[in-house]
Amino acid sequence: MRLYIYLMCGLLLVMNLCDQGKSLNPGMILRVSTRGLNYAKDIALNNVRRSVSSISIPNQSGSKYEIKNIRLTSFDLGSTAFRLSSPNVFTPSVSGASIGFSLDWKVWKKIWFITLKEDGNARVSGRVSVSPSLVLSQQAGKPSFSAGACSASVTNFNIKLGGNGWFFNWLYNLIVGLFEGSVRRNIEKSICPAIQKALREQNAKYLSTYTTNYPFFYGTNINLGLIKNPEVNNNGITVSLAGICYKNPSRGFPFLPPVVSPITPSKHMAKVSLSPYVVNTFLYTLWQNGKFTKEFTKVSLSNSLPIPLTARALSVFIPSFRDYRDRSLKITVRAPKAPRATFSSAGIQVTGKFQLLVDVQGLGNKLTIDINLTFMTKLRVQNNLITGEVTAMTAVDTSSSGFPSTILNQILHTFISKLLLSPLNAAAGGGYKLPSYYGFAFENVSLQTKQNALEVGTDLRML
Repeated sequence: MRLYIYLMCGLLLVMNLCDQGKSLNPGMILRVSTRGLNYAKDIALNNVRRSVSSISIPNQSGSKYEIKNIRLTSFDLGSTAFRLSSPNVFTPSVSGASIGFSLDWKVWKKIWFITLKEDGNARVSGRVSVSPSLVLSQQAGKPSFSAGACSASVTNFNIKLGGNGWFFNWLYNLIVGLFEGSVRRNIEKSICPAIQKALREQNAKYLSTYTTNYPFFYGTNINLGLIKNPEVNNNGITVSLAGICYKNPSRGFPFLPPVVSPITPSKHMAKVSLSPYVVNTFLYTLWQNGKFTKEFTKVSLSNSLPIPLTARALSVFIPSFRDYRDRSLKITVRAPKAPRATFSSAGIQVTGKFQLLVDVQGLGNKLTIDINLTFMTKLRVQNNLITGEVTAMTAVDTSSSGFPSTILNQILHTFISKLLLSPLNAAAGGGYKLPSYYGFAFENVSLQTKQNALEVGTDLRML
C-alpha cells in the first residue's frame, strides 16, 4: 500500500511538472551577443539623450542679476560603452559627451538715483558623463527592467557671452561661478531622475503591450514567456523562454523539456536555440486536434500514384481485393499517438507509428496497415525566408499486408508534405519570414540543426 502511494505521488509530481508553464528546463534559449548589446546600447543611450534633453533647470537670481530660461540645446553622444554585471545588470555609459545650454540674463547697477540695466543671452557648453544601470528581470513571463544605480557628472564649462561694458567681466565670472556651482549641481541632480523616469515609462509601456503568446501554424500559439530572470555573462545576455506550442492552454504534455544544448558562438547580434521540446509540443498539439488524420481518395491522388486507386488495381498486390472489382478506394492516414522529433546535423527527424485504413466504396474498412514511419526534414534559409523539404523517408509495413510500397510511400510523402511543410513553404514570398518583434526586424537570418538543438541566428534592425 505504501509503495502504491509513493508511485501515485510520483505520478502526480510528473504530471504537475509537465503542465504548461511549469517546465524545469526552457524550450528555447535566446542569446543577445556583445555585438547585439552594442546595438541595444546605442538605442538605450539615444533614449537617454532624449530624457536628458527634457530636464528643467531652475532660474538663478541675486540682488544684481537674474539668469533665466536655462535650456539644454544640444547633447551629442561621445564615447559610448557598456558593461555587464552578474547576475542581471546591463549598464550602458557615455563619457565626454558634449552638452550645450542657452540662457537669458539681466543685470542692473544703481548709481545714486540712476539704475543701469543690461540684458542679453549667452551660450554655455560642457562635457557630460552618464552611466544608467538597467536591472533585467521578468514579470509574469514578460521581460522587464528597472532603473538601478545611476551616475552623472558635468564638467569643462565654456561660456560664450557677447557684449562689453561695465558689467561684462563681472557677469562672465558670475555665470562661470553659477555653472561651476549651483547650476551644475542642479543639472547633475536632474539627469538621473529624468533617465529613471523615462525607463519606468518605457518599461510600463512594454509590459502593457508585450504578449508572451505568438500565433503559429494551424491556429496554434507559441509561448515565448520568460521562465526566469535574464542572466548576463561575458558572452552577452541569455534569456530562457518557455518555448511551448499549444492550442488549448489548459492542456499539458506527457513529456518534459530536455536540457537545451549550449549555443554555438557566432557573429550574429542574437541567436536562438530551440530544443526538440518546441517541435514535439507542436506535433503533440496537432495530434490532439486531429491533424494527423487525413483522408485520400482517387481524386486527391490521381496525379501522384502510378496505378489507379481502385480495388481491381490493388488486387494485383492483395488478392482478397479481387472480390471488390472496380470499386474506388478511400485511404485514411492516422496516428494512434503523436510522433516525436529529434535534432541532428542532418536535420529534424520525426518518428512515429501510423495506420493506413483502406475503405472500399460502399463496404467500409477492409484493410488496416500498421506502419513505423521515419522521415528527415531539412530547413533552409534564403533571402531571410525559411523553407523545408523531406530529404529522406522510411516506411515499414509491420503488419505485412502486401500493400505496394510505392503507393504507401507516395501517400505518406504527400501526407507529410501537406501537413507539416505546406504552411511553411506556401507563406507569402515562398517561405516563412520571421515576424517583426516589438519594433525590430530580423535580417541576415541563418539556420542550422545540431545534436538536440535547432539554432537560428539573426541581426536586428530597429524599424
